[in-house]
Amino acid sequence: MNTIKTIAALVLYAASAFATTPGLPSGKVLQENQSLMSSEGMVLHGYTGSGTGTQYNPTMEATDGTLQWEYTNGYLGTVLYGPTNDGTGDYMGEDSNQGRWVEFNTSNQMVNSVTLAQLNAQLSAHNQITAMNHDAARLPNGLTAVIASNYEVVATSLYGNVPYVGNVIVVFDKIGIVQWVWNGFDHQNDYWPVGCVLQNCYRGVGIKRSPTLKDKVVSGHWGEPPTPPGYTWAVDLFHANTLTLAADGNFVLSMRNQDWVIKINYGNGTGSGTVVWRLGQGGDFTMTNSLGLVWPWFSHQHDSYFLPDGTFGAFDNGNTRVAAPPIGSGPGNSRGQAYTVDELNMVADVLHNFDMGSYSGCFGSSQLLANGDYFFESGYIQGPGTSRLSQDLEFTPNGTLVYQFQGNGPQYRSFRQ
Repeated sequence: MNTIKTIAALVLYAASAFATTPGLPSGKVLQENQSLMSSEGMVLHGYTGSGTGTQYNPTMEATDGTLQWEYTNGYLGTVLYGPTNDGTGDYMGEDSNQGRWVEFNTSNQMVNSVTLAQLNAQLSAHNQITAMNHDAARLPNGLTAVIASNYEVVATSLYGNVPYVGNVIVVFDKIGIVQWVWNGFDHQNDYWPVGCVLQNCYRGVGIKRSPTLKDKVVSGHWGEPPTPPGYTWAVDLFHANTLTLAADGNFVLSMRNQDWVIKINYGNGTGSGTVVWRLGQGGDFTMTNSLGLVWPWFSHQHDSYFLPDGTFGAFDNGNTRVAAPPIGSGPGNSRGQAYTVDELNMVADVLHNFDMGSYSGCFGSSQLLANGDYFFESGYIQGPGTSRLSQDLEFTPNGTLVYQFQGNGPQYRSFRQ
């Protein structure tokens, strides 16, 4: 286990010479110890103009910030999901302007794409999707699984008709033929089998628990999925943002607005879609908390999945944790975390807890590097005025910060390569 490393206050600076392509966010190395850093010398950046109207495409920089590549075969605004991790060296993302999932490479070739219209033509009326967003996973058999959004309007006894935005998982082959579908609205009894806490409940038909922070989608807001026709807002029920396939052939899905990560019975394509377990505050696992943390669990997390060594990594944005009591414990920073998760005995513990030195209310990524270090991206940090910054950070397992890079713009994700 590690000691907690607190990072010095943010350094604010003028644009540097690192970003050589006009319009790309600049960046600066704040700390670097090359003798201790892992060997991955490149950083894949997913800058985003969230809330600013400016749009970017994925870029690759050396760890010193020197630009190596920018994806230019496509429309500005391709959101980076990450590497396909299938031996091709390709990457996946979301071309939200064109309503499609895309696969591309560093030769600026768009290898493949699948549109909303292609998928919806094959989906039932109940499973129609309004956007593909946040993440996709390349499966060992070559299929691709993508997170998508949908909506329902639910009649409630206290609030009348309430609009909800939910999530769908769609699995398709190389030419976009749908192979398997999971609709989050169909599994309410799997999430909350014994009902709900009264104050967290809309007490309607089928919806047993609202988001932990009463999160909403606002119509027309940048990057958010569409709301139902006639509604300017909707309850953002799940906000799923990470999708991976576990070693047992089942999906692991991060549900940011529930402060949970769930395992879904995919069964390598033969599963029923039932929820196997819920990891997080109020879920199915007992937290050992051997580090004695005031709030050990992640909340409103990003990039949460099982790491190659079998531990569980998460970027803990911490929105619920830093909320004022009694909801949370008050102001604090975002954290990078690694957990041990015992699925047999349903016990979890925080193995590492790294203080990011700043608060990122959204975005973020987590990665285990080749030498055993941890790499995190804190993607949406308050900068001067209304600006937003991002930071890439590498920690040794004992909590030593060996690399810190700050970008003059928000990032959805970043990856060391």
